[in-house]
Amino acid sequence: MEQLLNSGLEVVIKSGFLYLPLLFDPEIAGEIGSQQGLSRHFSLIRVSGKLFIQTLDLASLAANYHRIHAEEYERRRGEFLRKLWPPAGEGELFLGPNLKAIIFRVLPHFWRRSSGFSRKSLGEGEILDLIREKIEDLPDFGKMAEDLAQSFAWHRSRTLPQRLGWEEPEEPPAPPEEGLIAAKDLRPWLRQVLARKIWEEEKGRLEDSLKEQEELGGISPERRVVLLYLAAVGFLEIDGFGFTRLRLPDEYIIYQRTGEFALKDFLGRVYLFPDCRVAVSTLPPLKPVVLEKYKHPLLQRHAPGQAICISQDFAPPNVFSGPNAIAALEEGVNALFVNYSSRAIRGYHKLGDVKQPYQIVDFDDLKISRDHPGIVSGRIEIKNDFT
Repeated sequence: MEQLLNSGLEVVIKSGFLYLPLLFDPEIAGEIGSQQGLSRHFSLIRVSGKLFIQTLDLASLAANYHRIHAEEYERRRGEFLRKLWPPAGEGELFLGPNLKAIIFRVLPHFWRRSSGFSRKSLGEGEILDLIREKIEDLPDFGKMAEDLAQSFAWHRSRTLPQRLGWEEPEEPPAPPEEGLIAAKDLRPWLRQVLARKIWEEEKGRLEDSLKEQEELGGISPERRVVLLYLAAVGFLEIDGFGFTRLRLPDEYIIYQRTGEFALKDFLGRVYLFPDCRVAVSTLPPLKPVVLEKYKHPLLQRHAPGQAICISQDFAPPNVFSGPNAIAALEEGVNALFVNYSSRAIRGYHKLGDVKQPYQIVDFDDLKISRDHPGIVSGRIEIKNDFT
């Protein structure tokens, strides 16, 4: 859609639908050469001697933009919210749904795996108790809790935009008038529609969050302090799992550490890969990346923040949730561990002396002996040693 809005194409608006130029095709031209032929094709119209085909309902395009163009919508959402929100840490305390999903859904899943806890479900109170045990020198947030409770009366007396200092966007105008227009002339209307949609969504999300924060009074002071601490500092790492806040108040990077691991090449030689953090963002799509400057056969370069070459069977989720974050993180970690085969061509590079023609990364410095103490002791596992 962005390409269309940046193009010099002429489009037609008619009865609320967007009509795009019909590409020339001799067979189609012959079939609809006459007005009688054109009348049989209800999706085609002729304007200024050119043929146009019906495509999208403009109202439906705006309402479903987040589904049709998920990545572009999230980019626009980020741009819009950055104008509203101060940098993280400068605004009011924010305990949003994303943070709660990370604490109560994602963290326990990886915590049980790394710490040997039983697979039984942990209650929210138990999770906060376990986090409290792991945090050293937890500050006294009693004063913050009191201030937060006192502020609710002020918040309830004002609308959300008033208490956040937001200026409510104007109601979006009607779609452009019917007729032939330049595609770029659709941009102002679409931007205003999306801005209003994003504002309404954020308003509802924050209203829900403030209601949840008011319910903090229903949990014990010790557990309340843990939640307030996490909302205030915006980061945590426990037993290899962690998260850190991005600029926006309820957007985070979530990661799982791999620890040291080894892979073998076609001849059975072993390569030791250092610990790294496989991460996804709460901003969809949830594509797993490696945060550190890192090299691996399934990474294109030796650089930080690279997307992992994952299985074609896995589609990065377009909605953030606890289960989706878990699935994306596990897909990324498992790809680094077991998706590289010394026999099949997978990813960008190969281990060993026989390299792919376009290979730009070398792994010779990672080569170790099978007598390496970590291998012998079993502390370091050769992940793709299936035979």
